[in-house]
Amino acid sequence: MKQTAFKRIKADRITDEQAIVALVAAREAAWNAGDTEAYAQLLTEDADLLSATGRAARGRGRRA
Repeated sequence: MKQTAFKRIKADRITDEQAIVALVAAREAAWNAGDTEAYAQLLTEDADLLSATGRAARGRGRRA
């Protein structure tokens, strides 16, 4: 029984890791394309952002 639970946890972890990798790739692609709408769609409604220049923004509609 433990082995089955372990396999499920491992499978869930791989799925989570794949989702994170896909999200980072989509964010990078949107950023590199200058596509602010695509970039914004990857954020939650209550996102807090801090730009590389230190400018802060709150919310999906207020991208830094």
